[in-house]
Amino acid sequence: MSNSDGNPIYVRQQILFTLKLMVWLLLLAVTSCSDVIKSSYPNFTSAKNNQAFERGWLPPTLPTSAYNIYEEHNLDRNTGYGTFLFQSKDVQDFRRQLTPISTDILIKAIKRYQYNDEVGKLKQQGFDFYVAEKQFYFAIDWSTCKGVFWLIP
Repeated sequence: MSNSDGNPIYVRQQILFTLKLMVWLLLLAVTSCSDVIKSSYPNFTSAKNNQAFERGWLPPTLPTSAYNIYEEHNLDRNTGYGTFLFQSKDVQDFRRQLTPISTDILIKAIKRYQYNDEVGKLKQQGFDFYVAEKQFYFAIDWSTCKGVFWLIP
């Protein structure tokens, strides 16, 4: 009797092989389909003209003097990360829009998004941590007017 003549062991092996292959292909598809979009803008006006604020990827509290803006966002998770510089003339207005938070609160908020190592490094560099708009978290170095932000749903 050949293996293809209805042998139950052979049929079971074929079904098992097919199921394993389908699971493997599904896992491959799920893990390789991360939609991360990256964008850079020379200044606030450019970001606004490209509707980056309207799409929700840049914080509405970003100072109008912001420049060298970089942002990336993950469409699957609805999360984002970005960096920017801003002019010292906006320090007072920008600071008023932010609520200070501890690094512990920030780490808890972004824990599952693998940014924890960066928070520790930023703390060592003298950055202060804030929240705004309930979904945007910031690290700001007021002395150099550098900012980092995270979009966390």
